[in-house]
Amino acid sequence: MNAVLVVVTFLAGTSWGPQVSSTGMTGIEACNAARSSIASQISNTARTNVTGEVNVEMDGKETVVKAASGRELARLSCVGR
Repeated sequence: MNAVLVVVTFLAGTSWGPQVSSTGMTGIEACNAARSSIASQISNTARTNVTGEVNVEMDGKETVVKAASGRELARLSCVGR
């Protein structure tokens, strides 16, 4: 089964709004591996720009990258098609 990785990033500044990107994957396992890797990369990058901790959490079937303040930085999910 093919899958799509959907990444929603919340950029600084409310006027910019969320940025959405999607990438086709060969299967759900590949999508989940990519989701984990990309969440880690976003987290590592955010640590250079955010004061305090940056956490990667699971929220149901989604991965969420959050700042210590609770502000959501990114939300990643895999959708089977």
